[in-house]
Amino acid sequence: MLPSNTPTYELYFPSLKQLDLWTISEKILKQILCPPHHHSPLHDLNNLTLGDIEGLATMPEDVFKSLASLQSLSIENCRNLVSLSTCLTHLTSLEFLCIENCPLLDLSIEEAMRFEVPGNLSTFTVFGLDKLTSLPLWLQHFSGTLKSIDIWGCPNFTTIPEWIGDLIALNRLKIYDSPMLTSFPEGMRSLAALQMLIVKRCSSGLKQRCQKEVGEDWPKIAHIPRVCI
Repeated sequence: MLPSNTPTYELYFPSLKQLDLWTISEKILKQILCPPHHHSPLHDLNNLTLGDIEGLATMPEDVFKSLASLQSLSIENCRNLVSLSTCLTHLTSLEFLCIENCPLLDLSIEEAMRFEVPGNLSTFTVFGLDKLTSLPLWLQHFSGTLKSIDIWGCPNFTTIPEWIGDLIALNRLKIYDSPMLTSFPEGMRSLAALQMLIVKRCSSGLKQRCQKEVGEDWPKIAHIPRVCI
């Protein structure tokens, strides 16, 4: 038994580096990550996975304010999640973001997200986001650090925005199972660092537009060393 005068923060594993939370309620999530009377219980946490959080509709902003060391965040199977709110603006060390099987999540809602400090995001991966129609606007904030974008199983993904050309560090773009994507923007020409473009199980129209030498979109991607469509 702990003595009655034991400080509360000693119960919260301040040196913890990795934490996976699955099949819990939103209330318990908040109690673990942002307990009462303690502003930063997991200040050294590097890797966090949230899976199947019951009833979670909006990512609770306060939960992430103290996770200044977080480098990797995975959000999986949160089937009621509709918004990230502005949680990403607090994760100044975040390098890897993966979101899977959140069919109600609309990342375009966060287009007004405002970042006050430079970000470090290098990898953005999404899988099974039914509402994803284009790249979220806030990815532009990471134009100097974002190196990899993977989009898997997003059936309504239709548009790569012109501003993708601003992502000067991007060296890998992979898109799987997005048959609504039918063309590439002119901004693809500006991706001088892009080494790999892979698009699988796409529309026949996109394949035709990207035929080597003769396709309408070929000049936009001809500079990329590895192209597989």
